[in-house]
Amino acid sequence: MLVFGPLSSAFDLMSFAVLWFVFQANSVGQQAVFQTGWFLVGTVTQLSIIHVLRTERIPILQSRASVPVSVATVILITAAVALPFSALASAFGFAPMPPAYFLWLIFIVTCYAVCAEVTKRWYISRFGHWLD
Repeated sequence: MLVFGPLSSAFDLMSFAVLWFVFQANSVGQQAVFQTGWFLVGTVTQLSIIHVLRTERIPILQSRASVPVSVATVILITAAVALPFSALASAFGFAPMPPAYFLWLIFIVTCYAVCAEVTKRWYISRFGHWLD
C-alpha cells in the first residue's frame, strides 16, 4: 500500500487537474461538474483496478475474472456513468458530463491500469510473489 496508495492519489490529482483546467470546473457554479467527474473517475478506476490486482497474471490477456465479478463490474460502471444523466442526479449534486470528458475518463483509467500493472510486475520481481 506504500506504493499503490500514492499511485491512486497521483491519478486523483490528474483527474482534478483535468476537471479544473480542461473543463473549467473551478468555481462554485461548476462544483457539480467537478464532483461528478471525480465520482466517475474514482468509481471506474477502482472497479477496473480490481481486475489488475486480483491476479498475478495480466488481466484479460492471461486471466479473466469470474463471470459474476465481470458482470458486476460492467453493471456498476454502467450505473455510475448513467447516474449523472438520470432523475437521481440532482439528489447527489451531479451534473451531466460533456462527451469529451469520457475520452479523458478512458485515458485516465487506462493509464492507471497500465501503471498499476507495471507496479505489480515490479513488486513480483522484487518479492517473488503476489498476494500469497
